Amino acid sequence: MRYCERGVNHSIIRVQTWKKLAFCGAESIVFERTEAAVGKRNSCLIHVEFAACSRAYATGCRAKGKNAMNNFALLQELRKFSVLTDTHRCYDGAELFLLRKGTAEQYGELLALLNGLGFSEKRRQEIGEVLFNVLADGAHVLTCSYTPFDGRIRVFSQENGVVPPIEEQPVKQIATPLLTQVRTAYVYCDCGMSYLLRLSDGRFVMIDGNAGEYEEPDYLMDLVNQQNVLPGKPVFAAWIITHPHGDHYWGFSRFLAKYGDRVELGDVIYNFLRTDLKYFGGAPDFEDLLVKFQGRLRPITARTGHVFRYGDAELQFLTSPDDLYPPDTRLDPNNASLSFMLTFAGRRIFILGDLCYTGASYACQRFPADTFKCEFLQVGHHGYWGGSEQLYRAADPDFLLWPCPDFWFARVRDWNPNQVLFEECKHIKGIFVGGQREDVIDMTKPTEYVSHYVDVADGETVYEEHCNPRRVIDLGWNCVCGGKTGYSGAVFTLGEDGVTMDCITRNTPVVCMFVQRGQMDLLSDFTLTMRGKIDLQSESFGLYWNYPNHDQFSASDVLPVFHDADGSFDLKLTADSAAGLAKIYHNGALIATLPYAKKPDSGLYFVMKRARVTMRDVKLVKGVH
Repeated sequence: MRYCERGVNHSIIRVQTWKKLAFCGAESIVFERTEAAVGKRNSCLIHVEFAACSRAYATGCRAKGKNAMNNFALLQELRKFSVLTDTHRCYDGAELFLLRKGTAEQYGELLALLNGLGFSEKRRQEIGEVLFNVLADGAHVLTCSYTPFDGRIRVFSQENGVVPPIEEQPVKQIATPLLTQVRTAYVYCDCGMSYLLRLSDGRFVMIDGNAGEYEEPDYLMDLVNQQNVLPGKPVFAAWIITHPHGDHYWGFSRFLAKYGDRVELGDVIYNFLRTDLKYFGGAPDFEDLLVKFQGRLRPITARTGHVFRYGDAELQFLTSPDDLYPPDTRLDPNNASLSFMLTFAGRRIFILGDLCYTGASYACQRFPADTFKCEFLQVGHHGYWGGSEQLYRAADPDFLLWPCPDFWFARVRDWNPNQVLFEECKHIKGIFVGGQREDVIDMTKPTEYVSHYVDVADGETVYEEHCNPRRVIDLGWNCVCGGKTGYSGAVFTLGEDGVTMDCITRNTPVVCMFVQRGQMDLLSDFTLTMRGKIDLQSESFGLYWNYPNHDQFSASDVLPVFHDADGSFDLKLTADSAAGLAKIYHNGALIATLPYAKKPDSGLYFVMKRARVTMRDVKLVKGVH
């Protein structure tokens, strides 16, 4: 039997060959395993036991020449201590031992047993009545926990693991601590999440990193360079990946692939669920980069209860995939997200990642409500049914960090459980929506929310784009996709003639928002002008406006863009609420008049199907002109 494994925490690739040596009755088999790895080769004896009912299995090995406790020996000692109910092998190679329901006193006896076996305590944490301990013996790191409400005792044993670092030295104050919600492109993904922390000592901590669409890695590198105050390369003290979904970790992979040599790397903190990776095809690019940058970064598995401290940022992890073992393949894998309370410059920020109802509910069962109280709450799963009502009530935030595109925000803010935030959390002062631009928050000052949308005087320009940006992401145009829309993103290219949007080979429509919903809410009367050129082989290209449901419209709702024989168009649209009329002009000539009454939550959208369109310039002015 042959088994291949990527040893992520070891940053090596293993190939194992298994040979059955003996059959020891109905419930156990003894294998010999030969392991080939980068720089070492071991031969081990493996004792696999199959439980009659649950088919749970326990594995352990004693590598030749090792005197330290190993998982097989630990397994035997745990059996002597208590009834072992289940074991699982985790993504990072750690073994989870689940013990029978117990008491706090029995948990204390377990810690004494482990201490007698040569494990010394490195960390101790109490959250309410839940107990966490990290122990190590030089070869293994154990993370132990006891949860009173269900009596669960868990022991995670990780070979060559890392004890969560807690920096004790005084923080060197050389920079203003900043929290930045990084802008997201939202071209092919309707989600994405990226937060950058600049510590007071000038280092950075990164959370996720978006999907890495178009120039998102370049955008992040520019942002880091702008905020960097240290001499030489910017320094990342840590980079946290909440879970292995593309809209969260691809940005990390693509950033490192392009700019890894231009920054100093520190800890990469993560914890992935095996069943989640299998469903999403794994994370080979992530793992390959850990190998490539071996020695320059340090992979660390974060487990529930772990506390990390970098400068003036402390992270207390409140959920992880560890909470879901044994894994249920029917469960939404977003529940395996790492979530943590970030105390940064003395202020509390609750990061949920994509945590959904099951994970949030379990956290509320384990920990007292005040554990979740925060000033800033990152809304779970982009506001798409993330978190839970109980968790949001307990968090009771002052500000919301909402990592979703503007075109979805108007819809999802009323979804369950988000309505709790608006109906019961009465003192929310501001909502930072991720799809507008980056929000930079000075952590030394009281936060005052300033809207990205600015009202202007009649005749002033609200939005203008000459369609010659340096990068696609600078356009700020978002393609509606995701959910059950059936839409896809266009391919954007930049050229001397303008921005080309191409979906000519696709059967699915493209709906692209180029002026945000929130901005249009400030305009009852406006004048829009657009100039460009349509490929004559295009099936359709039009303008969708003054309708709130961008994902539920018919062809009759779309205003066709008229063009000349060569495909050129020069469109002008005026909307006059007092007259109740909208007028459409082509090349300066009036071609249509429509009834008009202003509707809320209505952005401006291009709608295309099997089309190729080059936009030369777009301009939006307040008032009719």
